Amino acid sequence: LTREREFLMARAVALDVVDALIEKMGASWIFGEPSPQIGNVPPEERIGLIQKAPARIFQEERNKTINHPARQSRGSYLEKAQPINGTARSRQQHGKLAALTNDRNDLLSFTETTQQFTIFLLSLRFFRSMTLLQREKLSWGPKNALVARGSVPITDERRKMAIEERDLRNRRALQRRFNQIAASGAKRKREQEEEEMRNLKERLKSRVRRERLHKIGASELQRLFRGYCGRKKAKRWAQKKAEIEAMKRLLSSSSIQIQRVARGFFGRQVIRARRLLKALGSE
Repeated sequence: LTREREFLMARAVALDVVDALIEKMGASWIFGEPSPQIGNVPPEERIGLIQKAPARIFQEERNKTINHPARQSRGSYLEKAQPINGTARSRQQHGKLAALTNDRNDLLSFTETTQQFTIFLLSLRFFRSMTLLQREKLSWGPKNALVARGSVPITDERRKMAIEERDLRNRRALQRRFNQIAASGAKRKREQEEEEMRNLKERLKSRVRRERLHKIGASELQRLFRGYCGRKKAKRWAQKKAEIEAMKRLLSSSSIQIQRVARGFFGRQVIRARRLLKALGSE
């Protein structure tokens, strides 16, 4: 109710102030200027789809040509064009003047509206500030000071307000305490989760490290076993190869020896036979 009352009072006062200012300004100022009659040709408005007939348009253009004395007069083209150029130049100047006047009218209208709205806002803010100042003055006045000292009996409404303020302070204190407890609990839970996450990461790292070492150890054992088996087979094959080579050399030397003995035996037989034949021939 207080706010609505202040709003209505401010509105009524603002309207009175604005009306008084406008009356005072209207008595001493002249708002706007009459638009010039020369050169100000209002545009022809078309209503709906109704348009002039082509024959009528042609007749109007023909009448303009016939009734124009500069176009009907005899003479050179330059002489006939001078009045037309002068008329066009005067129309152009009058058009510029009309446009400038219209711009000035728009600017004055905008200035008037801005001033009125500014005065209204200043009046509204002034009365609003005065109301707030009066309210603060009453709240910090001697009456409330006496109530605070306790010399004047406290009303039921004041007692209820004091109880509500006390309950509000208690609730805020409890809320701050519970917020602190919840924050500390959330912090401990977060630290516990971080610790569990670190332990899990360490276990995963150790597991991966162990698997990597097992893989490297298995590869090393396989390499050593393959080397041992290869050396064992190579040694066995070397022995077998040596036996085969020895057997080959033995067979080769034996065959050579047998061939040498056979050639010696057969040679002696041939020599003996030749000696016998020679002995028999000499006899």
